[in-house]
Amino acid sequence: MVIIAHRGNILGPNLEAENTVDHIRVALKNGFHVEVDVRYHDGQLWLGHDQLGESVPVEFLDNPHIWCHAKNLAALTYLIEQNIHVFWHDKDEYTLTSRGYIWTGSEVYESRNGQSRVYAVCTDFPVSARGIRPIPGEVGT
Repeated sequence: MVIIAHRGNILGPNLEAENTVDHIRVALKNGFHVEVDVRYHDGQLWLGHDQLGESVPVEFLDNPHIWCHAKNLAALTYLIEQNIHVFWHDKDEYTLTSRGYIWTGSEVYESRNGQSRVYAVCTDFPVSARGIRPIPGEVGT
């Protein structure tokens, strides 16, 4: 199963560091996929959940291990045009990513025989979920 680091967090929520390039790189280096919040504003892509954070080039997001959560319609449209893996939801129980994955935060999708068909789990605690130690010196604060 794929473990997705929510906003780059690997040891728990870190409001100061989440959705930053350095934090995302640490999660990727530790072998996790990463969910990032992305906005498109004034012709640029920006990381950030509730507001504009760090500006990023589209090439940074063009990574098979990054799952972009578009936070505005402009980001969704632009990222789809650039063939970047993206999804958008507000209060929806389920949404479909641009690569055909069902994204949900509330229920486990099961097959007819009762076997879990979950491809990935997104969490602020991926190190605990995987039961590993992070790469020394790469976790930061």
